Amino acid sequence: MMLLPMRALCLFAFFAALPSVAQPVLVAEADPGPDDGSITELVAHDGVLYFSGKGAGGTELYRFDPAVGEAERLTNLQAESLKPSHIVSLDGVLYFSGQDEETGRELWSYDPATSTLELVADILEGPKPSTPNFLAVFNDEVYFRAFTFGSKKELWHYDPDTGLAVQTPDIRDPDSAAPAEMTPLGGQLYFRAFDDPVGDELWRYDPETNAHTLVVDIVPGPQIGEPRHLRVVDGRLYFIARAPNEGPWQQIWEYDPATDAAEMKVVLPAGDEGAEWRPEPWVEMDGSLYVFAGSDDGADDLWRFDPQTGQARKVADLPPGSDDRLPAPLAGVDGVLMFAASADDTGRELWVYDSGSGAIFRASDLARGAASSDPAWAAVLDGALYFSADDGSNGRELWRFDPPPVAGEETPDALAVGEVAPNPSTGTARLRVRLAAPASVRVVVTDALGRAVAERQVSRGAGTHDLDVPTAGLAPGVYVLRVEGPMGTTLRRFTLAR
Repeated sequence: MMLLPMRALCLFAFFAALPSVAQPVLVAEADPGPDDGSITELVAHDGVLYFSGKGAGGTELYRFDPAVGEAERLTNLQAESLKPSHIVSLDGVLYFSGQDEETGRELWSYDPATSTLELVADILEGPKPSTPNFLAVFNDEVYFRAFTFGSKKELWHYDPDTGLAVQTPDIRDPDSAAPAEMTPLGGQLYFRAFDDPVGDELWRYDPETNAHTLVVDIVPGPQIGEPRHLRVVDGRLYFIARAPNEGPWQQIWEYDPATDAAEMKVVLPAGDEGAEWRPEPWVEMDGSLYVFAGSDDGADDLWRFDPQTGQARKVADLPPGSDDRLPAPLAGVDGVLMFAASADDTGRELWVYDSGSGAIFRASDLARGAASSDPAWAAVLDGALYFSADDGSNGRELWRFDPPPVAGEETPDALAVGEVAPNPSTGTARLRVRLAAPASVRVVVTDALGRAVAERQVSRGAGTHDLDVPTAGLAPGVYVLRVEGPMGTTLRRFTLAR
């Protein structure tokens, strides 16, 4: 009987049931060609994507319709780039923070139905900017943070019916409250803000009474709780807050407006980063919240928080390797969580967590080798993930990724890649591939650290072929075979024994 090292046995769970994965596809460029085009601020609205795109004419508002397959520039202020950011949609109209030479950065709107661009609020008249940000739609109005006279940052709201922008009462007079992460729930608007003597804590605004209320002083006294990543699930508000004495952001809190009660539910591990550790925004998927938390080995682990039970559990480890993977969730679709993470050999690329099998794996290497494509600014449209990335030749442009089926679901027949045989192998191993048409196939062997340790590229005609797996010189252990071809990318696990 063959015995495997304990490390190899532990990796079986990680590499089990790796699905077939289609490669991301470049779908649109703000500035076609190898220039430094840049796409950010993606938002899905009415079956199309809107985003801020940097092209030859500056940074303007763009639209991408999947049915058309091309990016269309919607604005062009000529004298200065509009530089739209914090884009939201209300009643079919887009609102955003925009830049203009005469007014500075103020609140703008764009109506897709009439192709009308309009400056809707010039809070600080003249070129001095009020810099609206943290835009949120609430109570049929647009709420946002903006500078007022004296450089105070306060809460404002714009009413499209009256065309007026109005500041809510000061929270911290005469200083700045700096409200952020405005989140509607049950007729109230929740956000974090600063006030004396409680520090940065959780607040709410009631439009009926035009009043602010401190919801919870997470760390009593002048210490700051600084709640982050506010999310609403099943009528309750969840957020991550700091531990006492300005510790790490590791406490998961729940606020129930029905009882007006806030409760700390879970303390996440901060790992060896200690007070410096800050979680990236979590992602809601299938009624649960997913977040990366620290671990003692310096890597980050993926945790799932279940609002129904109030419990969190670790669901996956990032593969061993770099201590600076810095995972950042992008979106979750039908049980598949997609995120950006760094690795020593591939840079920062797109990764996938399959909730069906518990497997985590890199989905693509858009910027070949150690360079990073740095996926970011994600939006989900019709079940596909759209994101901004730089493959090293097109600038930061718009890509589409179709999530793989969750383990247990039927895999499309087009992904015609068999299993490695024999498995385990003591030497020669082969892989059967079926091609619908003549094509080039790239076979890459990666080790437990995700590093490419062997590869070969072959061209074959239509039909079924047995390909030799390059195993010469490899040490015994568990490996993943990545097969790249016109059908996409397929992953297969195999064990090498000597």
